Formats: sequence, structure tokens, C-alpha cells
Amino acid sequence: MQEPLGQVGATDLALKYAMSARALKSPDAMRPKFQNLVYVAFYFANYWYATRYDSSIYYGLLTVAIAPDSLARADRMILVGAAYNKIGDNIKALEYYSGAQALLDNLPYFREEYCYLYNQFGMLYFDEGDMQKSEEFLSQVD
Repeated sequence: MQEPLGQVGATDLALKYAMSARALKSPDAMRPKFQNLVYVAFYFANYWYATRYDSSIYYGLLTVAIAPDSLARADRMILVGAAYNKIGDNIKALEYYSGAQALLDNLPYFREEYCYLYNQFGMLYFDEGDMQKSEEFLSQVD
């Protein structure tokens, strides 16, 4: 419910739904898979709708910690890197992107995840003004 609300501009209501999901106390509601979904929802609510990137980093790091497998962990690390990039801490962003790449390099090839990662690398280098490196990464996105 939180994501569609945020997409139509109901940011406050989106955050309210995400907060109510986090407040659920039943044992079934707090399984790691559910926690991960809630934290990802908080990440996106803060990143896209509220532009509170420090909060995005906080929830992104929580999702990294409880990711169920290496692919999910790599994906979440890319999210954290993107939030660091938004606040201008490209050293930390590069650290998380590189960590995600190290995880992905040890898994079967996931085209979509590499495209996502290379796009983020490309945007980071674009922001840094390194057009050659940016183009190198963005040319790998198909």
C-alpha cells in the first residue's frame, strides 16, 4: 500500500502505512522476510518521496543486514550506495557498489542486477565529472 500511495503524491499517508507495518508486533509479522519488506518500503519512502537520504541509508543498511541471500544483499548494497551518492558521499557509494559487484561476481550471471549496478556506477562517475569512466559503465547497460 505504501508504494502506490507514494507514487501518486500521498507521501504522508505512504509513510503512515509503512510506520503501521513496522509497528506490528505479532511473531509472524516480524519474520525476517517481512522485516526486509518493511525496511525496503521505508528506504524507498525516504528516498523517493521524502528525500531523506540519511534515513534511506539507515533502512538500507538494515535490509543489507537481514538480506536472505547474496543476490538480495548485493541489491540492497546498491540501494545504500545510491543513497550515499545522493548525499554526495561518493566514496561510501563506491564502497557499496564495489561490495555489491564482489557479491555478484561470485553468483550466476544476473543480467538485470548487473545493468542496475553499472547504471549506478555510471551515474556516480558522471556526478564526479569522469565522463570516460561513466561511459565505460553505461555502455555495459543494455
